[in-house]
Amino acid sequence: MRVVAVVSMKGGVGKTTLTANLASALAQIPAFGPVWTIDLDPQNAMHWHLGLHASSAPGICSLEADHATWSSRVLHSANGVGCLPYGAHTEATRLEFEQQLANDPLWLRRQLQHATLPKGSTILIDTPPGPTVYLQQAYHAASAALAVILSDAASYATLPAMNTWISSTRNAAGAALQTWYVLNQVDPTDPLSHDVCDLLTNQLGSMLAPIRIHRDESLCESLVFQKTVLEYAPHAQSSLEFNQLAQWLVQAVSP
Repeated sequence: MRVVAVVSMKGGVGKTTLTANLASALAQIPAFGPVWTIDLDPQNAMHWHLGLHASSAPGICSLEADHATWSSRVLHSANGVGCLPYGAHTEATRLEFEQQLANDPLWLRRQLQHATLPKGSTILIDTPPGPTVYLQQAYHAASAALAVILSDAASYATLPAMNTWISSTRNAAGAALQTWYVLNQVDPTDPLSHDVCDLLTNQLGSMLAPIRIHRDESLCESLVFQKTVLEYAPHAQSSLEFNQLAQWLVQAVSP
């Protein structure tokens, strides 16, 4: 089983959009195993990105309280991606779930071990920005992580803090998790974006994923129609890049 945490230091970097489209691209690889997403973000937006109308559906946040099973909460999108939403919740439900996660850092890892998922499954875990109990759970459950950043001055300025944060976060075995940075929403017409890309490439070296996701109007439009860009505009630049990122990830992260 291949488990990848998708993380970010700050909000607004397109992390959930990237996760949904990457999952869709992985699901389209011929003879590739099942692909799942876990929404560990209380915003509960992953289902929307996958074209699932499930704002009121229960999800992972009430799994334990309701004595529910993984399979009873998973939703299946038209593009073949299974989605375990965060789920509809009250403030009290969220706080109770977060306390549970804080008290049991390996909870998600055990859930995945007992979920009896098909052999060869790949799971992408979407997390809220910054260091949270959700990030701790994701890192303990994951075999690798993708850190989403933008090619802007703010991302470059926060890079030292993000490097420290990533290197100090440990997986269940107590080791630093293999993490790659992914440049998202790159604007080739913006000189600053181009300069920051060069700086990040020089500074991060092999820690930077070789595939960049460029700013693409088709990707923005696809969100309006609650589709992934691969469904909405399969020949768009971002669709091709998500397919390339998926192929790279399969090679970079062993099951």
